[in-house]
Amino acid sequence: MSTSQLTTSEASTFSSRLEGEMKMRPHQETQSLRSAEVSLLRVADLQPDDVDAWKVLARQALDPNPFFEPEFVLPLEAARRQDDVHLLVLSDARRWLFCMPVVVRWGWRKMPVPVLSTWLSQYTFLGTPLVAAERPDALIELLQNVGAVHSGLLLFEWVGGHGSVSSHLARALSECGSPIVLWERFERAAVQPSLDAGRHISTRRKAELARRRRALEREFGTSVTLVDRTGDPEAVDEFLALESSGWKGRERTAIASNASDSEFFRQICSDLAAAGRLRMLALTCSRTVAMQCNFVADGILFGFRTCYDESLSRFSPGALLLQDAIEDSRIHGGVWFDSCTAPDNDLCNRLMPDREQIETFVVGRPSTVGSMLIVTMRAAAFLRRTRIQMREHGVLNYRHWLGLERKLRVTGP
Repeated sequence: MSTSQLTTSEASTFSSRLEGEMKMRPHQETQSLRSAEVSLLRVADLQPDDVDAWKVLARQALDPNPFFEPEFVLPLEAARRQDDVHLLVLSDARRWLFCMPVVVRWGWRKMPVPVLSTWLSQYTFLGTPLVAAERPDALIELLQNVGAVHSGLLLFEWVGGHGSVSSHLARALSECGSPIVLWERFERAAVQPSLDAGRHISTRRKAELARRRRALEREFGTSVTLVDRTGDPEAVDEFLALESSGWKGRERTAIASNASDSEFFRQICSDLAAAGRLRMLALTCSRTVAMQCNFVADGILFGFRTCYDESLSRFSPGALLLQDAIEDSRIHGGVWFDSCTAPDNDLCNRLMPDREQIETFVVGRPSTVGSMLIVTMRAAAFLRRTRIQMREHGVLNYRHWLGLERKLRVTGP
């Protein structure tokens, strides 16, 4: 099933089924299976044949994830060599069937065993593993045999619920009888460009954006235009400079604040553009007022970074760019646009009416010890979710109660 065919109810099946229900070996140590084998490969030691097999899997994956493709992971790992990143791979004699960048984490949530976890960096916004489209059953083989290369817990972080991998993974976990616990779940802004992206935006908000667009055009005496600068060699430098000129530069969170991160960004833009996976957009009005760097795969757009000229904040150039980027995705046949932003991003939540569900869960070994560890994790996850819900509903927020008290004093009981 393609990503565009998955319904909301099917995407939520993974969550409901989840709730219903180590040691590291040297490079390329494997365990023979019925038709495939599990490997834990150090990224720094990958051979050209490994990278080629990885690229083939990425292009034929059940659900695309540019953040786990070699064009993204290899430059990032080179800038984060201290993380000692590995690839958890399932392969047969002909090709790779499963791939997920991982790291070993000791003491995660005070667990007494090592945790083999999805590798998420500050630039990685999706943790859905790459699974061969014609072999979703590879997930079952992986779960049954991952103990050959790791003896602790397995942590799947930030798995997207919009595609098919999540539902296949839920079925694989159920069939294998692996003890599991849902650790985290949240939603972030997304949109189906083929539908009316402005269907939920109020008439007043639409009029306000149109007014600001006209005001920006009057300021520069020319029309506002969206330009695709994916093939422009100067676009990357301009993006880095524009991002550094704003609040990200002041807080040193801009990409250019770190030399190795700048090199990483230049490399992924070059490699992903060559692979047809990059979309660099610029909103111009006599000069560039905002830029957006996105990844694209199988008609799905993944937001990566956005920046704008803060001297023009009164015209909301970031909002105008997002509005035009959604329309541009529709024109190019986009089926889904994942903002890849934080759940509380106000701008994206207002302009993108749909939601991408993201989940993190822990998998234990089907043994007494594994089950005991998962029971402990379930209790910790329950307490964690309870604290979050109490904060969201103001139970732990004294400002909420002070505000309520003031309201009662003014209006009476």
